[in-house]
Amino acid sequence: MSSATLEQTKKQQRTCIACRKTTNKAALIRLVCSNGGQINYDPTGKQQGRGAYVCSMQCLERAYNKKQIDRALRSSLSLHDYELLVESLSATAPNS
Repeated sequence: MSSATLEQTKKQQRTCIACRKTTNKAALIRLVCSNGGQINYDPTGKQQGRGAYVCSMQCLERAYNKKQIDRALRSSLSLHDYELLVESLSATAPNS
């Protein structure tokens, strides 16, 4: 891998769907919607499916309340699934 490719990989920028803050991909929490419509936390950032990013648990809650997760992932997140997502994130997310 060339040094130019490494620099591009390190500087990948993504935007939080709630607050619209742009930062490094590694600093954000990635949510992914699988082909089956299930929305999960993606700690690797590499799972297959449509992805969306939030920068904190507060932004996750805001995005859920304003249906921004549903719009970004083109799916629907029920209250039960949201609560399961929050539980899994509180144990493993980098910005929890």
